[in-house]
Amino acid sequence: MKALALACALLFVGANVANAQFTASAHDFSDGVTHTTDSTYLADATEGVWNPTADKCNVCHEAHTPGFANPLWHRNMSVSATFTVYGDPSLPSGSLDATVGQPDGETVMCLTCHDGVAGLDQYGWANAFGPGTGAGTGYVPPHPFGGDLSSDHPVSFVYDAGLATTDGFLFDPTATAVPTQTAFNGFVQNGTIQDVLLGANDKLQCSSCHDVHNKWANDHLLNVPYTSSEICETCHDKG
Repeated sequence: MKALALACALLFVGANVANAQFTASAHDFSDGVTHTTDSTYLADATEGVWNPTADKCNVCHEAHTPGFANPLWHRNMSVSATFTVYGDPSLPSGSLDATVGQPDGETVMCLTCHDGVAGLDQYGWANAFGPGTGAGTGYVPPHPFGGDLSSDHPVSFVYDAGLATTDGFLFDPTATAVPTQTAFNGFVQNGTIQDVLLGANDKLQCSSCHDVHNKWANDHLLNVPYTSSEICETCHDKG
């Protein structure tokens, strides 16, 4: 019985530490003002009241009868029917070896806030599941504006050994290990780029670089620190 009690106590300690890393992070909207701490995108006197119940999870998720099945999503899907995807005009024609299509997978979830159109307050049954109403309270660039992703790192493309070979300046994701880290509960991030960072069908998504729940407690919610460009050099082989 004592062993069980100790195990339960340790479980709750781990949970509390985990919660602490999400608490006051860029995606914790429960205090109504945290999301403006490092932002000058919107100075709106009503920002502090759009989440009046101070709910940490409900802004994105709903445990019962959510609007979308995966992952129990509680937000309006992007009102941008088509996104302008990455294609730097300064690059020589055809120099981008990856095939970048419309956002899919986990990236679609990110764009329910970060499409440059939807407001943070567009969630829940009251206003999330009808037609988009434009920029609501708590409008959140970055990164695109009005569905324009052309100046941001490409996402929703297949990153595999073939792309690495064709490009010549990318590490093989099937054979390259990510920098080892330890998360809040002692979980060690250890494995290849393919195993740890890529989404379904070996696609690079927003979630390849960012952990939305701040699991690793890195700046900018990054999966790998940026102190010495580690996140960039995880995939990009510049010698």
